[in-house]
Amino acid sequence: MENEKSITEGIEKRDWKLTLQALFAWWKLCFLLIFTIAFIISIVFEGLDIFLRLLKCAIIAFIGAFPADALAYFVILPIFTRKSRKSGKRVTEIIQKGLTSENIAELEHLLEVCSPYDTHGSTTIITTLAEHYILCGEFEKAERYLNEFNIYFYNSICNSISSQLVISIYFQLRIRLENQKNGRDAANAAYALAEPYFSKFYGKNEFLNCLIDSGTAEYDYANGRYNDAIQRILPYVEFTEVKCETYASLARYSMSAGKNEQAKEYLQLAEKNIKNATDKAQIEYIRNTLFK
Repeated sequence: MENEKSITEGIEKRDWKLTLQALFAWWKLCFLLIFTIAFIISIVFEGLDIFLRLLKCAIIAFIGAFPADALAYFVILPIFTRKSRKSGKRVTEIIQKGLTSENIAELEHLLEVCSPYDTHGSTTIITTLAEHYILCGEFEKAERYLNEFNIYFYNSICNSISSQLVISIYFQLRIRLENQKNGRDAANAAYALAEPYFSKFYGKNEFLNCLIDSGTAEYDYANGRYNDAIQRILPYVEFTEVKCETYASLARYSMSAGKNEQAKEYLQLAEKNIKNATDKAQIEYIRNTLFK
């Protein structure tokens, strides 16, 4: 149930808190580097006692770290990440325009050449491709991409909204994948890992709530609580831009609940809201598996 434009913006746009964390990390690095250099110089050229020497070096490092930090973060780092930023811009264009068979292949190529240090960029591609293959029923491919998700990285910065969005997207996809590929026990295990994050993040904003309720609905669905799953995502039909996926999920849940006519209505609504290759493949997969 992902608003693809919002997902991209949430991942690409670093909020101020995350930016300040990065700046402070660079400042500490610059401080240590300048302090070390100043201390070595003071040993060679100055005859001050150890306390005065340390104090002088600390003052120099404290002051010098600010311009060095700005230079490193805003000038040097962008030079080395220019290729990643260019790839990131192309990924955003692809996702916003909608997936086709051609640009799905392009996304897979961009992931292969993505810098190992560009965690945000690779995550955008990973979650987009994983979602596509889950919806199409190609679970082996989806699992391969989800297994590349760097949960440890996002754990370290999970106080930022953008990171909370990414973590929620990952667990929503993981619960659905485990349920459809490996069954209830695997879905329950995935939800057990997700629940502490869901509890912490819920209520921050409507989009986060949508992602969390979508993941929880898959957990309900895996455990036979089909009506609970329906009621959990029904309020988001008007909120989400990806109505095809929302209606398709409602069709799945309704069919399993024995509400065949309602399921057919939801599937028809899903078909009316097809926007891209993923939507089309999703409808085809649901028809072949549930509406035989």
